[in-house]
Amino acid sequence: MVRCPTCGIRLKDDDPACPTHGAPPAVVPPSDPSTPFEVPPPLLEGYSIRSLLGLGGFGAAFRAERASDGATV
Repeated sequence: MVRCPTCGIRLKDDDPACPTHGAPPAVVPPSDPSTPFEVPPPLLEGYSIRSLLGLGGFGAAFRAERASDGATV
C-alpha cells in the first residue's frame, strides 16, 4: 500500500500519484555511499569522551570517562 507523504491518503500501487499533491518526490541516493557518516562526540558535563564504540541507524555509542572518579562508562 502506498500513501501520499503529505496528506496520507491511500494511493494505487500502479499509479502512486495523489490527486491533490501529485507524485511523491524521488528518493535521491547518497552522493558517495562509501563515505561513512560521522557523528560528533557529545558534550556532556562531567564526562570526557574517549572513543566511538559503534554507529547505527538510530544513534551512536561512545566510551567516556567520568570526571568525578575516572571510571570508564
